Amino acid sequence: MITSYFVKYFKTAVHNELLFGNNGKLLPKEKISITEALLILRRIKNKFHSNYSFTSSRYETPESLDLSSLYHKTIGFEYEPRYYKPNATPIDITSISSTKKDNYYILTVNSKLDTSNGASGYYWWSTDKGYFKEVSSSSNYKTVHFYPMSTQPRDSYHITVNGGDNLGYVDSATKEISASKFSYPEDKSENNVLDTVSSSGGITFNTMLVANKLFSIDLSSIFVKKSNIELGIDQVTVTMIVNSKKYQLFHGTPNGKMARFVMGDYPDLYGNNKIKLEVEAYSQAKKFFKEQSNMTYVPQFSVRGKVYNAVSGKKVTAVMVGGTRVALDENGEFYHIVESTREVNGLEIRTKENSEQNHFDSVNVNLA
Repeated sequence: MITSYFVKYFKTAVHNELLFGNNGKLLPKEKISITEALLILRRIKNKFHSNYSFTSSRYETPESLDLSSLYHKTIGFEYEPRYYKPNATPIDITSISSTKKDNYYILTVNSKLDTSNGASGYYWWSTDKGYFKEVSSSSNYKTVHFYPMSTQPRDSYHITVNGGDNLGYVDSATKEISASKFSYPEDKSENNVLDTVSSSGGITFNTMLVANKLFSIDLSSIFVKKSNIELGIDQVTVTMIVNSKKYQLFHGTPNGKMARFVMGDYPDLYGNNKIKLEVEAYSQAKKFFKEQSNMTYVPQFSVRGKVYNAVSGKKVTAVMVGGTRVALDENGEFYHIVESTREVNGLEIRTKENSEQNHFDSVNVNLA
């Protein structure tokens, strides 16, 4: 016997005549031969061949994809307007209307356009989690379908729509949909799916946030297995919270078991040591969460300068920034990032070599 979780996939395969079984039996726990696997793949190709076109090398061409059948994190199009009319009334997105249908929402932009000046609306959407799907009757993406994640997130879905009027103006609006508005069948089948769940080391990361620097979330201690096969991490969301204001830093699939992103530059937060970071990781129907408070956000310190060499004599080719050698470029300029998480006072900068014609005194700078 197999668990109920797998039954729906076998039913789908049988319904589409991809599997016929052996003497009327599917034998799901038996091994499959290479020949049998290739036969199933051929049936799949023949069944869905009309959805794609193939080149002589048998690879699918990008033009063959039916985009309306795909799910997207962002959807729509953004392009430069044909012209700008300074006297026209700008586009005004007044709201986003929503209608629940089955387990998705139909979202429609309500906007005001200056049609007397030739305005025509076009829209593009984004979400922090969940997915969009095209509506064939809405070529300008005024209406889209929105679908939830496979497992229920901890907080609401946050959706943003931007719109342009082809007259040089843009506007935007946001909408929040509670996660509880959707059903999550995969959550209910968790006990039938996962036979091993482990998070001994949990989610780990540095407690210092540095502007413009790579930040890493280590998920290597999380293991989720089904039938003794490790499933990996499907999705990770990283949110920074400052005085109730949320900044989404990362949302997507990690590389292996590491989620990496470049920290944004927020000058107003320099020196703030009351930062909260929330990390959510999803694997099938299992959710992992870590919250870290009292983190510190600091700027990335850098030093930039130029050395003016005389025309004659031995030229300076490098400077010393503290104890680090930094080469000059062809224009005599240098740039160096100082690895420090706190203020730097009295950082010495001097030339690596001097000559009679090119002799420079050292200088001291403060980085704060």
